[in-house]
Amino acid sequence: MAFCTQCGARLEEGAKFCTVCGAKQPEPAAPAAPVYTPPAAGQPCDSAASRPANAYDPTIYSAGQQGAVRKKSNLGKVIGIILAVAAVIAGLAYVFATRSGGAKSERAEDLGLYVAQKAELKGISVDINAMWKDGFSIDLQKGGKCRVNVDGEKGNAKWSKDEDGSFRLKGSGIDCSGTLRNGVLVLEDVMGSGIELTFTKDGAPLPEKEDVPVAAPAPDLAPAETKDEGDPVLGVYTAERAEAMGIEVSIPDIWENGVSIELLDGGKCNFNFNGAVSKAKWTLDGENFTLDDGTSFHGTLRDGVLTLENIAGMGATLYFTKDGAALHAPAPESGTVQDSEYDSWAGDYYGYWTAYEVNGKFAESGNYRHGYWDTCATIEVYGDRGYIRIWDEDGDNVAASELRFGPGLTDKGSMTTTDGYFYASDLTDGSWVVDPGMGMFRDFEGFLVISGRYYEPEGSENWIDYYIFLRPWGMDWEDILYGDMSEMIYDDMMPRHYKDWYMPLVEAGKPMPADFDGLVQDR
Repeated sequence: MAFCTQCGARLEEGAKFCTVCGAKQPEPAAPAAPVYTPPAAGQPCDSAASRPANAYDPTIYSAGQQGAVRKKSNLGKVIGIILAVAAVIAGLAYVFATRSGGAKSERAEDLGLYVAQKAELKGISVDINAMWKDGFSIDLQKGGKCRVNVDGEKGNAKWSKDEDGSFRLKGSGIDCSGTLRNGVLVLEDVMGSGIELTFTKDGAPLPEKEDVPVAAPAPDLAPAETKDEGDPVLGVYTAERAEAMGIEVSIPDIWENGVSIELLDGGKCNFNFNGAVSKAKWTLDGENFTLDDGTSFHGTLRDGVLTLENIAGMGATLYFTKDGAALHAPAPESGTVQDSEYDSWAGDYYGYWTAYEVNGKFAESGNYRHGYWDTCATIEVYGDRGYIRIWDEDGDNVAASELRFGPGLTDKGSMTTTDGYFYASDLTDGSWVVDPGMGMFRDFEGFLVISGRYYEPEGSENWIDYYIFLRPWGMDWEDILYGDMSEMIYDDMMPRHYKDWYMPLVEAGKPMPADFDGLVQDR
């Protein structure tokens, strides 16, 4: 039985992408080890017998979701691009890497390598290099065969072309149509998403468009005399990035003319979307900001940073800065007390981490797969920023990272890493996205689930998929001990030393220890 490494949903064996959250799934370990159920809490386990300290380097997968976007709103269009492109990336990587089908005939001049140059949705162009780090190409070969490479995922497919230039890439379960003319391959309405992908042979530059009359500059919708230079809130706020369910897009890298909001006196504003300017209205109540351009959007405005949050109800956020202000204000000095809507995240945690699947040398050793280690953690919160540190019973500092908090699927919100490490490797912005409303433990109180993949630096075939399960210090786990775990990754989801030392300390009213010295004896 397979489970999503991001949200924990059950998957078909061999699935490359989650059907619930869309996250890319790791390749299965080879050879597969026998099915294993962890021993009951307190029983001996030799999984850490040869695990070296500071030997991990995770690659964390983030998930994207595609949803309905409200009409007549440029903001909705921005988020629609982010979500739709993310979903199609996942779908294409799966389909082209695993499917093949029939074909017609071809001409010699059509054969060759076609490299993706851009993706376009509703007139908005997206730079391919910003979406696929390792590119996207289709190699058209003789006999209607082709090789497809989507961000490093390679597979076979079939192709055909009619005399009028109509093109089809077809396989069992997939049917992409478009055109192939003069060295330019276009796939239209890919997977029903409305996205158009354009490729050029041998990566040649896209042909220049025919000259068209130059449109007149957008009218100045905000005469200078309407601005109140004395109000520090007024001015131009430029979008720096957008994010949705862990997917981040740099706005300047995607839209050449940018996205900005110019706040004017009297509750008026100009919304500039990639050069197209429209009027809107805004209000500010304390730090609570509302923008209305036919659809209402809500967020915050403080310290020169404007955010529009949970756009279209999809958890998507746009971040704007004024006059080069820092995107996030630095966290206060340690110990500073600051009220925050995310204070519920702060505190001490107990649980465990497990090496769920392994490959390469980790599989060959036989000492890693399903090994698991009692773990403690602490989270500090400073407004919408924070810090997490995690350590385990072997004395290892498992991870530490700066955090940001934002909207999520529940009132608690979500927690995202911004800068830190997991063992000897870096954690970057968005490496971990933790949302208690997602995943296998969403119906259990207080659970945080972190998942990721570590690649050994000397070879990508050596990897470990891991989970970190945490719960606030002091909570009992009786609902897990006696609950139905048939849909979980293990039949026994209890921490290994729950009864040995954790509950005795909790029942004695003791705080979380700073380390495991003297607590764990049988590793």
